[in-house]
Amino acid sequence: MVSKSLCYSLLGQNFHLLPEKAIFWEEEQTLILSDIHLGKAGHFRKSGFAVPQGVHLHDLVTLESIIQCWYPAKVLIIGDLFHSERNAEWLLFSDWLNQFTSVRWVLVKGNHDILPAAAYWLSCLEIVADKWESYPFVFTHEPVEPAGEWYNISGHIHPAVRLTGRGRQHLVLPCFYFGCRNGILPAFGKFTGMATIRAKTGDTVFVISAGGVTRVC
Repeated sequence: MVSKSLCYSLLGQNFHLLPEKAIFWEEEQTLILSDIHLGKAGHFRKSGFAVPQGVHLHDLVTLESIIQCWYPAKVLIIGDLFHSERNAEWLLFSDWLNQFTSVRWVLVKGNHDILPAAAYWLSCLEIVADKWESYPFVFTHEPVEPAGEWYNISGHIHPAVRLTGRGRQHLVLPCFYFGCRNGILPAFGKFTGMATIRAKTGDTVFVISAGGVTRVC
């Protein structure tokens, strides 16, 4: 079940911010996400850590639910689709991808996308080395300073904010961050960390919780 989204207008475009930590760009019928980190669980299990095998299957089931709800023409992954060396979880993804051949899949490679080039030769996966441009946005894995009128949207940071309540209680929650020239997506993958950010005056931040997506500044 896909949760209720929140619509945010950015540069005249409608971005539906999903609690599943992705964005549906209405005008371009494009689903945007970052930092799935498939294979990370297997990488840690190989090192002796007891990580559940189903953690990445959960991410794919979530992604499948979003696709079935929003019917995107394109899925744009802005980096770190896979975490490390090839393992069984990459084979799981390549088989899973075969059911969505009518969708255009684009991967802007991130710093963890280090598989051999041949591994990415999947029938409906298009690879972009450093950026994807669709005016007025330039999509990259790591934040960059955009040129001219362009607005940069990236991942990589795994942004989160710290909310403080009464009695010194606090909670760290993943967030969508939109600054003056840059926006940052939360990590889509369940088995990922978070980095706390500090919003500046004029920034817009939406936190993600069990209750959905909420604007906090």
